[in-house]
Amino acid sequence: MIEKVSFKTHISVAQKTAASPSSYGEGHNYWVETAVTAPLPYDEDEVRRRIQAVIVRLDHKALGTDVDLGVVPTSPAICDWLFQQLQPALLPARLEEVVMWRGDGYRVSVRP
Repeated sequence: MIEKVSFKTHISVAQKTAASPSSYGEGHNYWVETAVTAPLPYDEDEVRRRIQAVIVRLDHKALGTDVDLGVVPTSPAICDWLFQQLQPALLPARLEEVVMWRGDGYRVSVRP
């Protein structure tokens, strides 16, 4: 038997792109939601810890300076990076989707 659950967390990053007016980039706050299908019984606290272990690698960091994503740190690239890092970290659970959104309504998601 399996259960589909989702976990919501917050992340703050500075994104440095060629269009950024500041040498540090532009700061953004995102909500990140991960949808996971997990075999029962599963340890919700362990799943949450694994998600946070990946999130903390980006939270309050200057992307492109503190953390190299390997690509220009656009919102879709950040979402894709999170998906690629979370997928193996959550095994044996299956990562179904990562959704990121800002307060201004901008939203991006990645599915397998």
